Amino acid sequence: MKNNPISQRFFIKGKLTVLSPLVIGSGEDEHTDIDVIRDCNGLPFVPGTSLAGVLRHFMRNRLEAVNGDEHPIIKALFGKTEKDSTLSMLMISDSLLQENGGHHVTVRDGLKIDYATKTVGKHTDKDDESGGGAKYDYEVIEPGASFDLKMELTIRENNRPDIDKIYDAAAFILKHLETGSLRVGAKTRRGMGQLRLVDAGILKLDMNSKADVQTWIDFDWKQWNFQPNITTADMTTNMLTFITPQQFTISTAFSIPYSILIRHYNVDPSDDDTTHLRSNGRAVIPGTSWNGALRQAIHSQLNQITGKNEKKVDEIMEIMFGSVNPKKKTAAASRVTIEESIIEKEQAMSYTRNKVDRFTGGVVDSALFTEKPVYRGSVSLDLTLKNPKDWEKGILLLALKDIANGIQSVGGAANVGRGILQAGYRDIKVDDTPLTPEIEKTYFKSLCSYLKNGETNG
Repeated sequence: MKNNPISQRFFIKGKLTVLSPLVIGSGEDEHTDIDVIRDCNGLPFVPGTSLAGVLRHFMRNRLEAVNGDEHPIIKALFGKTEKDSTLSMLMISDSLLQENGGHHVTVRDGLKIDYATKTVGKHTDKDDESGGGAKYDYEVIEPGASFDLKMELTIRENNRPDIDKIYDAAAFILKHLETGSLRVGAKTRRGMGQLRLVDAGILKLDMNSKADVQTWIDFDWKQWNFQPNITTADMTTNMLTFITPQQFTISTAFSIPYSILIRHYNVDPSDDDTTHLRSNGRAVIPGTSWNGALRQAIHSQLNQITGKNEKKVDEIMEIMFGSVNPKKKTAAASRVTIEESIIEKEQAMSYTRNKVDRFTGGVVDSALFTEKPVYRGSVSLDLTLKNPKDWEKGILLLALKDIANGIQSVGGAANVGRGILQAGYRDIKVDDTPLTPEIEKTYFKSLCSYLKNGETNG
């Protein structure tokens, strides 16, 4: 076997701070349908495999493929999986919850909506497709929790020809972790799983130096009693050309003229039966609720425009929002990312209601329940469309207008007037530019052309 000694080692340590609710399922359903993964002490953690998978996928989207295959630097960093498989140069440990880092795990409810009836849909991912309603719950780690990040980059002698590119790729990964632009876990296209690397330290060791070899022998992750001696700026060589993905952003500031209710069900009998969903004590509209409202509005608009051409409507929905086909075992991710929104200056108030029998018009016995929606206040919607086309921008703006004019509600209890939002032209920005009738007209013309003639270059 050819001698290939280690020439350099990099130890990278920092803190991963949770910026938005984090969902990393364990495959267990002891507490909810989707439980957060926990260690032997019952504390949540971020598996190294999850983080490695996210980083590899991120780099695939940022480095051009070569001959239809992954860029060689990606294979060098994360290993090959072909016949001549190799170990990953970048080793990522499980990120454990920091001592005194604080964490709060809560339960959220999810619903699959049938857009034709506006009711809870049925399971479509089971063998028996006539199953019950598609309601489920899942655990999330609330923002504010902190996890240790520990990574080791090992460079061998045969990596020397590509060493500058390896440095550049590693620095690129770390810089994006520091900006909080990477997401881990489930529902990342719905605003979840955003992590930010803070307090990062990098220790570079030359394995041809006796002093550095001794430092490596004495190294202890828990102590970390060595001063970092290099930064991401030092590692940046500009030897790689990274792809900048095309994105279209919409930011809209809404007012809440009446009330809104994203239901959270309480198990304590002394509490209200349902309250508005909160994250760390703040009332929020999750990305999943925004997504449901947008999809419903788009579905309604397209049905009107196409004369209920369901095939065309479904095709467009899948192009933009992805799809899952259990029978063919295929899936495509949504190209629309929607952030979770905090409601500002709201007021919460309990409201007691009676369930009414729609057949008799009378009150159902023992069906008194109490809700606690939030009233008034303001909220912003921030969404991003990856690799956009102008006709898709037109679709999103049409849906946004339905929400802004109160035609499409957000959240539950729409039958009693909840979930109505308001916004005007001055409240909408596209790519950080205030929306104008001229900009809007361009996108709407492209949409009309697409629906009439098929794909366009616009």
